Amino acid sequence: MRIEGQFNGCIERYDLWHPEVPEAWDGKLILHLSDLHVRAGRAISRVVGELLRELAHVEADLVVLTGDYPDKPRDEEAAGEVLERILAASRVKPGRAFGIWGNHDSAGMRGKEAGWKGVRWLDGEGEDVGGGMAVAGMSFPEDVVGLIEGLDRAHISPRSHFVLTLVHYPTEVYSAAAAGLPL
Repeated sequence: MRIEGQFNGCIERYDLWHPEVPEAWDGKLILHLSDLHVRAGRAISRVVGELLRELAHVEADLVVLTGDYPDKPRDEEAAGEVLERILAASRVKPGRAFGIWGNHDSAGMRGKEAGWKGVRWLDGEGEDVGGGMAVAGMSFPEDVVGLIEGLDRAHISPRSHFVLTLVHYPTEVYSAAAAGLPL
C-alpha cells in the first residue's frame, strides 16, 4: 500500500493504494471528516471556518463522517448547524454521504439525524455504492459481528464488494480486518 500525504490548510490529502480497490473507484476522492467536537457559543471556530472555505475547492466522490460532532451534551444544536454547513459546502452528489456516531454523540444528537439531508447513517449495516464498492459502518460502541450480520442481510460481503468500513475508534480496524473487511 502506498500512502502519500499533502497538507493544504486544514484538509490533508492522502493518496492510498490498495490492490483490491475496484477499477471504477481508482482515482476517486473520498472526503473523511471526524471529531469536529463543536462547542456551543463558538460553533464556527477558526478551523471550521477554514474547512468551510477549503471545501469550496473540493469535489468529493464520497463523504464519510466518523463521529464526535458535538464536544459535550448541550452542544448538539451547534454541532448540527456546523454539520449542515459542511454538508452543503462539500458539494457531494446525493446518496454519496455516509456517517456513523462516536462516543461524544448523545442520544439527542442521534435523534436529529433526519435533519441532515443527504447523509445515510450506518449502524451495523452497509450500502452498495456501485462499481464494486460498498460502504459499511459501525457506530460507537463498535460491533464487528453485528456489522457482518448486517452486511449479510444486505447481500454485501468482502467476496463481492470492496468494503470501506467506517469506525470511530481507530483500534477497531484490527477486528474489522480480521473479519475480512479490507479498509
